Amino acid sequence: MNRLTVAAVALLASVCAMPVQAIDAAPSAGVDEDNATGPALSATERKELIDGISRALAEGYVYPGKVSAIVAKLRLADRSGRYANLDQKALADAMTDDIHAVVEDAHLAVHYSPRALPVPDPDKEPSAAERAERDAYFKSVNYGIRKVEVLDGNIGYLSIEGFLDGGKSAPIIDSAMTFLANSAAIVIDLRGNHGGSPDTVALVASYLLPPKTHINDIYLREGDLTKQYWTDSISDSRRIRADVPIYVLTDKQTASGGEELAYDLQQLKRATLVGESTWGGANPGGTVRLSDHFGVFVPGGRAINPISKTNWEGVGVKPDIAVAGDQALAKAVELIKAKAD
Repeated sequence: MNRLTVAAVALLASVCAMPVQAIDAAPSAGVDEDNATGPALSATERKELIDGISRALAEGYVYPGKVSAIVAKLRLADRSGRYANLDQKALADAMTDDIHAVVEDAHLAVHYSPRALPVPDPDKEPSAAERAERDAYFKSVNYGIRKVEVLDGNIGYLSIEGFLDGGKSAPIIDSAMTFLANSAAIVIDLRGNHGGSPDTVALVASYLLPPKTHINDIYLREGDLTKQYWTDSISDSRRIRADVPIYVLTDKQTASGGEELAYDLQQLKRATLVGESTWGGANPGGTVRLSDHFGVFVPGGRAINPISKTNWEGVGVKPDIAVAGDQALAKAVELIKAKAD
C-alpha cells in the first residue's frame, strides 16, 4: 500500500490518536480512492471548508504561529478563482499544494474521500465488524512484514512495508528477527515503507540496538509535553549481535515511520543507508474531519532526535551510499560481499 493510499485510508479512520505517524486501517472495498471524485464546490462551500481548515490548524497544529499565513494563502487563492471549477479531489490537491508553498510539512494535507466520512465519537468503541475488517487487513499485509529470507552469503533480508499496531505485530516481528539471528549481515528494506506507529518502530529497533537506547522523542503540542522512545529489553539470543553489519535500503517513497527507523539507526551509527533520499515527513498527527468528504491531516507533534536534536522534515533522510532506489539491494549486497572478502 503506497503513501497516497495511506492518506486516503487515514480519512476513513477519521481521527488519529497522538502520537502516531500514519493511520493504520483497512482500505475501502470496491472504492477506487485514487480516481473517484466529486463536483466542484460552491463559493459558500469552499469558504466553509477553509474555515474548517483554519479551526483545525488553530486548535492542533504543532506550529501555531504559521497558521495565519497558511489560511491567508488559501483565502487569497480562493478569491483569485483558483479553486472555483476544480472537482473535489483536485481541490484537495490544490489546497495541499498551496499549504506546502507556505510551510514545508509533508504530512500537513487536505484529503478528499469518495465515501462519506464517519463522525468521530471518542466514547464509541469500534464495532465487531470494524475490528474484524481492521484485523483482516493487518493479516492481509502480514502486519507490515512483507518478506524475510537469507540470501547467498548468509545475508539476512527483511522487507518492512509499514509499522502496524505493535501489540499484534510483535509476534511476527519476533519471528522474522529470530529467523535472521544467525546472519553474517542484514539488509532491512524500507523502500516504499509508508510509516505507522512509533511504538512499533521502537520495537523493531529493539532487536538491532542495546536495551534502553534512546532513539527518538516526539514533542506534542497538546499538553506541551515530549514523549521519549527507548528500545525494549530483548534477550541476547533474540537480538541481532552488535558485530553484525546492518544495511538499510531507502527510496523516495520511504515515508514517516520508515524514515524514522532509517534516521535513528543512522544517527546511532548502527546502519549504513543505501538508496535515495526519503520523502521528508517527520511531524506526526491525525486527520480531522471537515465535512462528509473532506479532512485535513494536522501534525500535532514533531520528532526530535536525541543526537542531532532535529529531524528529517522537508529534507528527507540522506543515504550514506546514494544509488537509484531500484539498485539499492544489489549495491548493499555488493558492499557486504566486498567487506567480507
